[in-house]
Amino acid sequence: MAALVRLFDTYQEIQQAVIQKPTTEEIDQVVCESLVESDWYAVAWVCNVSLANDEIHPRAAAGGSGELIDEMSFDADAEVGVLGRATIAAASSGEIRAVHVDPGSDQLEALPGFTRGQEYRWVIAIPLTFEGVRYGVLTTCSTRENVFEDHERTALKGLGRTVGHAINATRWKQAFVGDNFIGLDIWLPDMINLLGLSDNHGSSDYAITVEGMIPVGTSRVVQYLAVTGLSPESFREAMTEMNGVETVRQIDNDGDNTRFEVTYDDFPMTSTLTSYGGRIKTVHFDVPDLHITVALPLTVDVRQLFEALQSDVPDLKLGAQRTVHRDQTNTASCHNEFEEDLTDRQRTAVLTAFHAGYFEWPRESTAEEVATTLNISSPTFHYHLRLAQRKILSKIFECEQQFEQ
Repeated sequence: MAALVRLFDTYQEIQQAVIQKPTTEEIDQVVCESLVESDWYAVAWVCNVSLANDEIHPRAAAGGSGELIDEMSFDADAEVGVLGRATIAAASSGEIRAVHVDPGSDQLEALPGFTRGQEYRWVIAIPLTFEGVRYGVLTTCSTRENVFEDHERTALKGLGRTVGHAINATRWKQAFVGDNFIGLDIWLPDMINLLGLSDNHGSSDYAITVEGMIPVGTSRVVQYLAVTGLSPESFREAMTEMNGVETVRQIDNDGDNTRFEVTYDDFPMTSTLTSYGGRIKTVHFDVPDLHITVALPLTVDVRQLFEALQSDVPDLKLGAQRTVHRDQTNTASCHNEFEEDLTDRQRTAVLTAFHAGYFEWPRESTAEEVATTLNISSPTFHYHLRLAQRKILSKIFECEQQFEQ
């Protein structure tokens, strides 16, 4: 019982440590070092796994010979042995994989520097996941014979979720508060036909402008579109028939443009992109294709993300990738502070209200309509909106004082 208490104390200490680390690299390293220092595991390492070709790319390690990263560089043609197979299996299944190593066997001989002088009994691979997205695999080797019983399996699962959550949080912060981020272009070919908007719905000379796209939760999305050259009835009919569309609401019509609010209960790519710390920056139709620009943390494995996105949308095409440097002016600094100050719910409430025309006179959407779009009550919407407005106005006045100084 005393040993079991020490084991859970070790996991709790690691969980507290990773929450305090500001980068993925520091999280990886503290997990590996803490596991080895606990004496429960002789070796620990964290890696990325490319499931398209079973490539393993180590990120951090502790224990063993002290030069583990170089010794564990696998490629698609390498004989990865039991260590690599357990790691790949954990990545592909999303479940812990444990392999018993027979005494005196050569199961780990693919990594001689890694195993020299150690009598390993178990290889344990733990997927690092959060909301269904994988952030790598933590693989450990133990010299204990009696290992990986139910209590240890439960603790390791919790550790994998905690580390995955911590990595997700750091990527969000790095993407939208840091100085730099990855800009990525994504194309959805022939999206107009996928929407059913072809000549039989009216003129082919039309334009669709995405004015706003707001995630609500992990997969639900609210989109605001301005449509020109299509009758409101044709567009509403086409969108209503599209898979994943929940509601289509016309906001206004000035004669030339018709503005719509479209809610999706499962918009393609959104849950995957959000879980990787990404955010959609711009969306526009280049008829017949749809072009999306996303912002990603610098630490994101773009190849892994693209594989995950293609599982949602097989026809997806990858465009240009670039590192974007935020303009370090007072205006940019204030914008970053807005991102830090507003909670997700406050930001969603004020953005949805803005795009829905709630602040127009006369109002194009009522508070009840915006609340319904967000699946919340009207008082809850007002609560988050008021807090967001107060924070935004306070920050504007603070920024004005900075400019004057």
